[in-house]
Amino acid sequence: MNSFEQHVARSKAHILFGKAIDVLEQLDGDCFPTVTSDDVRGHLLNILRTLRDPDLIGGADPVLLYQQAVQFQEYVSILAASSIEHISWPLVGYCDQIWEEHFGTDSPRVFYSTTQQNNYFLVKFSEKLKNQLITVLPKSQIQTLFDGKAFYCLQLASVEDENLPLYAIIGHEFGHALFHKNADEYEEVALQAYESQLAVSFQMSIQKHSGTPLLEDENTRIDKLLSRIYVKLATELFSDMVAALLMGPAYLLALHETGWGTRKNLFRVALSPNGNWLEAHPSHQFRQSCLHKTLDLDVFCSDLLKKKKNPELEKALGFLKESTTESEDDRVGVDSPENPDTAIIRHCLQENIVKVKESLQGTVIEFRKLHEKRHGGSNQSFSSDNIHALLERFSHHILPNIIPDGSPLGTPAEFADILNAAALERFEALEGCDLQKDDSQKRIGVVERLTAKALEVSFVQKEYLKWKKEDTAHGRTQ
Repeated sequence: MNSFEQHVARSKAHILFGKAIDVLEQLDGDCFPTVTSDDVRGHLLNILRTLRDPDLIGGADPVLLYQQAVQFQEYVSILAASSIEHISWPLVGYCDQIWEEHFGTDSPRVFYSTTQQNNYFLVKFSEKLKNQLITVLPKSQIQTLFDGKAFYCLQLASVEDENLPLYAIIGHEFGHALFHKNADEYEEVALQAYESQLAVSFQMSIQKHSGTPLLEDENTRIDKLLSRIYVKLATELFSDMVAALLMGPAYLLALHETGWGTRKNLFRVALSPNGNWLEAHPSHQFRQSCLHKTLDLDVFCSDLLKKKKNPELEKALGFLKESTTESEDDRVGVDSPENPDTAIIRHCLQENIVKVKESLQGTVIEFRKLHEKRHGGSNQSFSSDNIHALLERFSHHILPNIIPDGSPLGTPAEFADILNAAALERFEALEGCDLQKDDSQKRIGVVERLTAKALEVSFVQKEYLKWKKEDTAHGRTQ
């Protein structure tokens, strides 16, 4: 590239960075769902002004700088979508409480945006941004810019205005953040299980598939790939476990819904051609069977039916238990036609799938022990007693925001209890819908409105009680 082209590329980058600054400065901070979004805006503006300063960026490759300017628009778009116009403020209020319980109030922090997909995603916002800046800024300068700041972005589904059925998926995304926070410890547990329970079996499968002894470096490469796949599978199950403890059976129903239209018996693996990047997900049916144990589903269903017996609830709980029945027809799919190890990886996993599943189940048990040690007790945030009380209110079209406790005001319901009562009530309403009368939209609409308002009111009630307690502790009167 000649000097003229370099100047043009640098000028275009300068203009694009300037436009991004203008967009960020024009965003209405009062519309951000939490203050963290405003902090992220300040952070991005600081980075953009650095990238636009010729004295600070003079040595950067103009083409790389231009590419960064184009890619930077993604971060601006994510923050621009962080608005209470599309995001439920009670939802992010509850999410902030859960986040702070597990991560504290310092770093890392989480802000909220939306995605057009009918799902939820937790983006390692700061990490992604750092990896991008490394092509145009020295590490020391990046370190100065971030100054210990770390942000995640939870992207919420915007396909439905009130996407209540999938709120519980958020627990899975928070599980990924918890795993990442203590990755060394959790990965060590998973790798120990791999070495002690699977490595020998995989070696036998490798030799059987190849027919002839492999070179040492080939054998090592395949073994390393298999161990990394195992850790990825275990990570997903850890995140499921956290979601189940945080959100209860509502997560199981949400997970089941996300599996519609997919092969539920398929373990999915994806590899880059050189194997540097990989993804791995257990089959939906195996994930659900693991959740049966985590949730102690038989006890939960039995307790709830003792308190509230009706045919619709029995069907809903029967469906819950049936959806977690363990199956033996799991298959393995490896999506990477250009990776030379694709066939042997698929063969090793498929031939040993029973052992893999048994080992993963044991690993989840060890994960839970560590998790409970870190966060105290079972960390289970839902109660069959409370869910029963809320279902009674639902059945009479009364706002399910209060747990009766003998006092005139009762106790504000917990987020997870409202979600679970709503999930079961929604299932009953859907199962009982008469499509000939076309009353489904009305029935579900009632459940959705009651749920959304209950989340809002219970959050306000809990905040009021917290403020009241603080005022009393400081001798202030109401």
